[in-house]
Formats: sequence, C-alpha cells, structure tokens
Amino acid sequence: MSDSQFMHVKMEYDDAMSLKREILFSEVHFIKMLQRLQRFSALRTEESLLRETLIEALHEMKNDLTFFEKHLPKLKEELSPQKKAVEQKKQNHPKKKYDSALEMQLEEIKQKLNSLHL
Repeated sequence: MSDSQFMHVKMEYDDAMSLKREILFSEVHFIKMLQRLQRFSALRTEESLLRETLIEALHEMKNDLTFFEKHLPKLKEELSPQKKAVEQKKQNHPKKKYDSALEMQLEEIKQKLNSLHL
C-alpha cells in the first residue's frame, strides 16, 4: 500500500464514539503526564541549584573554621582543685571488679548483723 491510498473501515456509531472517547482520554492522560514531567524537571533544576548553594556555604564554613583554628590561641584547660582531687582518687583506687548489686546485698547483711548484736 502506498502513502496516497487510504483504507476505510465501517464501524457502528456507538463503537466510533467510544473509540473517539478513549482516544481523547488517552490524549488527556498524555498531556497530564507531560505536565508532571515538566514539573519534575523544574524541581530537579531547583534542587540542583539549592544543593550547589548548600555545598558552597559548607565550604565557606569549613574555610572559616580552619582560619579560626589557625589564628585563635589554643586554650589549656586547667582543672579546678575539686576536679584534680577526683582525678587523683580515680588514679589511686583501682576499679571495682565486683558487681554493685552484690555490694548492696553485702551491706544489707552487715546491717542485719549489727541489728542482732544490739
């Protein structure tokens, strides 16, 4: 069949109207899909611009922090006398190897024994 020849198909009126309706619905769905695709594309563009802005701001903040770290004096943290005493106690006393619940039970038993001796 060449391009100049047409073929005609005889259809009932109801069938033709239902086909026409389906074609129109397909066009509507296609147009809605194109609108969503365009909206998606615009949102992606906006997202990439915002991401670039965020990355630039983070780089600036990093540069500012490194500048401050280089140029500000370092502080030596002095322990207060109370903290020094606590640190010395921790160093002098070894850590307990037994369970604190057992220690509590032992204290309770000692209290009961003391109450019996009265």
